[in-house]
Amino acid sequence: MAGGRKTPAKAQPAQPATRTRSTAVPRDEALQRLQEAFVVLKQTKQGNGQGLEDCARAVGADDLMRHPSPDVRLWAAKCLAEVLRIFVPSPPVEKERMQPVLELFLEQLALLKDPMGPNYTEAFGLLERLTEIRGFMLIFDCPDPESVIISLVTTCLEAARAKMGSSDGQLESLLTPLLTNILGEADELPKHALGELLEELMTKRKGAASLVRRVLGGLAEGSAAVPINDYLNKALFTGEEELRETEKAPGYKISQERLEGILCATSELYSIQPSLVARVLPNLQADLQNVNPDRRRATTAVIGQILAYCHPVSEGQNVSTSGLQDRFRDRLGDADDGVRMTALEGAAGVLQSAIAQVATAHPVVAVGESLREKILERCLDPNDAIRLRAVEIVTEAALASEAGVRFLLPILPDACRRILDKKPRVREACAEASAKLYAKHALPRWTEGNYQAGQELNWIPQLLCEAYAAFCSSRLGYVAQLEEHIEQHVLGCGAGLSEGQRALALLGFYSSAAQGTEAAVHGLQTLLAKKRDAHRALRRYIQKRSEKAAPLGEADAGSSLALVPHEVAAAEPHSRPEAIEWLEQLGRLSPTMDDKYTRPEVLAAHIRAFDAVRDKGLWKQLEKLLEPAGQESTAQLAGSLQELDRLLRVHRLAELAPLLRRALVSTWLLPDQVAELLNIWKSSPEVLDEAPSSELVAAAGITIANLAKSFPGAFMPFVGELAKLLPESSAEDAKVILQTLAAIAKRADLEPSQLEAQNLSQTLLEALSLSESSSMASLSRKVAKIMLLLSEKDCCQVSLELLKWAEENKEASESKLQALSLQLAAALLEWSRRHPHFPHLSVEPWLAEARRVLSQPNGERDENTSMVQCAAADLLAAAGSAEDVAKILLAPKAAVATEALALTDGTEDAKWPWFDPLPVHAACAALRAIRLGTVESSTLLLARMGGRLVAAMGTGRPTIDPEKLLQSLLTMKRSSSASKLKPAERLRVCTALPAVFALASLKRHRDAAQLMLQGSLRAAWQGPQTELLDFAVACFVHFLSRLDVFKKEVAEKVSAFPDSSKVAAFFCDALLRCDVQHSAELLGVALRVCDRVRYFVDREDPSSDAVHRAGCVLRYVCEKRCPELGLQGAQLLQGAARGSMPAQLFAIRPSSGRPAANIALQDSPDRPVGVAPAAALKDPEVAKAGAVVAQGAHAAQALATPQRRPSLLKRATPSGESPGAASSGSGKRSVTGEAVAAALNAQSKLKRARKSKVA
Repeated sequence: MAGGRKTPAKAQPAQPATRTRSTAVPRDEALQRLQEAFVVLKQTKQGNGQGLEDCARAVGADDLMRHPSPDVRLWAAKCLAEVLRIFVPSPPVEKERMQPVLELFLEQLALLKDPMGPNYTEAFGLLERLTEIRGFMLIFDCPDPESVIISLVTTCLEAARAKMGSSDGQLESLLTPLLTNILGEADELPKHALGELLEELMTKRKGAASLVRRVLGGLAEGSAAVPINDYLNKALFTGEEELRETEKAPGYKISQERLEGILCATSELYSIQPSLVARVLPNLQADLQNVNPDRRRATTAVIGQILAYCHPVSEGQNVSTSGLQDRFRDRLGDADDGVRMTALEGAAGVLQSAIAQVATAHPVVAVGESLREKILERCLDPNDAIRLRAVEIVTEAALASEAGVRFLLPILPDACRRILDKKPRVREACAEASAKLYAKHALPRWTEGNYQAGQELNWIPQLLCEAYAAFCSSRLGYVAQLEEHIEQHVLGCGAGLSEGQRALALLGFYSSAAQGTEAAVHGLQTLLAKKRDAHRALRRYIQKRSEKAAPLGEADAGSSLALVPHEVAAAEPHSRPEAIEWLEQLGRLSPTMDDKYTRPEVLAAHIRAFDAVRDKGLWKQLEKLLEPAGQESTAQLAGSLQELDRLLRVHRLAELAPLLRRALVSTWLLPDQVAELLNIWKSSPEVLDEAPSSELVAAAGITIANLAKSFPGAFMPFVGELAKLLPESSAEDAKVILQTLAAIAKRADLEPSQLEAQNLSQTLLEALSLSESSSMASLSRKVAKIMLLLSEKDCCQVSLELLKWAEENKEASESKLQALSLQLAAALLEWSRRHPHFPHLSVEPWLAEARRVLSQPNGERDENTSMVQCAAADLLAAAGSAEDVAKILLAPKAAVATEALALTDGTEDAKWPWFDPLPVHAACAALRAIRLGTVESSTLLLARMGGRLVAAMGTGRPTIDPEKLLQSLLTMKRSSSASKLKPAERLRVCTALPAVFALASLKRHRDAAQLMLQGSLRAAWQGPQTELLDFAVACFVHFLSRLDVFKKEVAEKVSAFPDSSKVAAFFCDALLRCDVQHSAELLGVALRVCDRVRYFVDREDPSSDAVHRAGCVLRYVCEKRCPELGLQGAQLLQGAARGSMPAQLFAIRPSSGRPAANIALQDSPDRPVGVAPAAALKDPEVAKAGAVVAQGAHAAQALATPQRRPSLLKRATPSGESPGAASSGSGKRSVTGEAVAAALNAQSKLKRARKSKVA
């Protein structure tokens, strides 16, 4: 029965024979006879069929097999199945009747496709019997076996598609061996049957797909591999060349739907057994470079699925996919967006498989590793959808498991850096994924005190802080969501953590972010500063509202809230009500205002609604959460926040949740968490089962010292405890304690703490004695700040004790002790001038001591002597006047040649140059004095400071000197509550001194100064006062005229002003870059100021023409940037703001005539450059300007120049042009639109002319 037979080449499915109804046996009689026969046959054992041959032939008669009744045919089939069982292997059926018998079986098995049919159970039983006896092996004795095989396959597939609940598995378990045995015995698989099997894998309905997989899996080791490979290759690739050669169908191509179906079947076959598609893979590899993008995309999809499938290594050894891997990686860089996206989806599957097999040596791991960098490149794809998907693939795989994080760690930081992407949805996806990644993998490590493991993902807090700074500075929005991510996912707020775990979470966040780049540290500081400012503003507002016991804005309900700063001066120039200012200040600190597309009027309406709430429960809840030193604990915080959220929803104030979240410091740190931090720092934490590591202890100390600056209220209850730790502390611990106490004293607007004054001075002096020379000045100032924690009486007592100790040791033989005494005296004298809490101290004896120390030359180049002199410089800057600072500290000194100092081992070759640190230290001390307001800035002081900056950047000087000066300037630029410097003075200093760094030799110094200068000019340009930018340019011109390098160039007979032009170009570049979209207007402002300078003189030196020469230098540089704009003479002054020239620097030129020194600055259109006109003093334009000055000399305002004369550094204007009319100024910020438009049109014409010439 099992003998194989070669099937004919072509065959069609067998068709049932027609039945003759006239000769049919009556149905009931036939059923009765068949059922009786079935009982007898079923009870007969196999091989005991003697005497039943006639019965067997009777049930196989044509009148029963072809009876019109389906029931009769069913029972006939059942009886025949029993006959085959009894008479195996030689049934009493003629061979020519074997095929009709099998066809009858197939007809009855077709009933299985209707599980709800009445005869389903009988058909199922028939299938069981036929499978048991392997009855269909008689197919190969039929005259046309191929048609029967095709019918069998079709019938089995139809039955498998039927759904019958729990019996599906039983049916499939019967059909699988049936088909496997028959197809496996066939010499050649019928193509039609093979097509039906593969078609089931192609279609989207997967009813019989499981059966096909099992059948083909059973045939894979046999003869099925070759025909399946040939079938797929012919279906996918053959025919195209033949048709192309014969040109019968030049447009022939397989349909996309059919192609995708065949490729889907190919993937399924590979998952069954790679050998089933071994001959197809090389063709697919070549098809990855098909010119048709749709076909390339479909092929890429199936190759991705193939590479992602993980066969056991023993099964996949005979099929190599190395070529596929290379071509697939190339598709990640395909020119078509759809192909790249499809390749990304395939790479996602490969990554998941590689991560799952990372513990083994499976080849898919190597494939995943080779795809990591390619996926990272797609994070920079021009298509934002592909960038977004690439980020999602990487982050989702990393979020899935710990193995995913380890596997993707080489590319995770760079992929998540798309948080700075230009598209909002990419930024938002990166921010959310990074925060969740930290919450799942890093936060648990930190809460367990595992420092080393937590550091593996320290780049996430750094990245979030860097993004925070970028979003705030560029007003990109998403700031509120970023703050929410940090609180919930990074700090664990709302995660049910204990106070110790919350403390460890905050420790991990701060220590990780503080170790990042400068941008990350800046973002962390910005985040903490905004939170501190919002807390202070909300607390102050609630206090005022509680005092009034009514809404603050109720009396001024008609007044509008100007949340944008420049709207205050524009909308209501007069004094505004104090209540409105409180509301405006609160609104400006909302995260919503960090989005440039926000609507301030909407936020103002919410602020008004918030102020109008009269529910005392809301205000009590806010007061409770705003007092971190109160009774609120970490365990109670969640309930309080839920109650606040409920109240906000009740009063429809949910839109103010971002503002309140920023203002509540209790969500970050509470006193019970501070106690846990202190325990960790003291190496006795209760939250950890074992002693913390040394790295964790050190990080806790740094975190405590810095968090006290932003959360002083949470640290206030521990002031006394910290002070008691000082006597037994090491140098590093003492530094932490002093920094913490000073931060609390400086920022906490609370009542004096319980700090005991007894023996406090001795304790502080002992802590200071442990400090190093580099930190001596800083710690001395912190000791002085700690006095603010005492009552006024105790503060006077302890301050006098400290000053007395300084007097006793100011002439000590030990240099460190002498320097410490001078530094301590400087700190105490500085705070006595800044804070009324301190006693009035006499400064003259200390100034005399500082002058004495500074007057002694350091001829021996002793480091200890330099240390004492630096301390004296700090003392003079803190207690001296502006004249002392300018003439003593910043006095120009002759350049001293560096001297090589030998090392301690005495070798001749090991030497290094020595530079006196005093000049740079004195400059930094002077900048600090200016910033704190103890010394007023003056022209002489800034000029000396500029000379000191130039000297510090000289050839061969150490690079640390410019970096120190840059840091001092950056500190001055940032506004601080401790700074007493007026905004105008800060703008003057921050726009003049950074420009000197144009002469720096290192690019990083120039870049840092350029950014600083851009920020200052941008603030002036976007500020509320329209004339600030003119003021800044005028201050720069005046500063340039007093610069030593400029004076040196002026003194020369012939000079091109190289260094001055470099400084002016540096300033001009910063001016243009501070607002690129309005660069022409900004350049026009600079030219306008240069023109206006001609009608003023230097107030301190009226006879000098230095400011006019400096204006010419700046004008030359600006006209080089845009020559066409320089020709717009009178139009530049149209729209100019009056009163923008600083009165303390400039005075209006007397109307009697032009000073003789200024003659050389003027030229004529008819005269070569540099030749003075004969009638310069009789210039009618100057006489006209003098008359205007005479009329308005009582007001030091900017004059509207009637006509601008050509520049000394520029060619003459053609005589055909006529200047425009004069303008008195209209209060506008920008230059006249016609002037800028004319300049830009001329520039565009010049560019077109150049292009046409090149063409």
